[in-house]
Amino acid sequence: LADSTDLTVRYVFDVTDYATMDPLFYQVLAHWLAYNLCDHITASDGKKNELHAYLYGGQGKRGILPQARFVDASEAEC
Repeated sequence: LADSTDLTVRYVFDVTDYATMDPLFYQVLAHWLAYNLCDHITASDGKKNELHAYLYGGQGKRGILPQARFVDASEAEC
């Protein structure tokens, strides 16, 4: 029951078999962690900008995060 005409529902599932996860997820997770830790480890804006472009895209290139979201949205449970 909601007092709104628009309702967003997010389904959250606790994955216990990590072999079922897409390898792209692990790639995105590793680069996202590297992006967030880059300032503390390297203090390099150049490296952080490279990671940002790789994750989110830029300069006409598509990043791996939008690609992973597309793959996740288009996969069907068999």
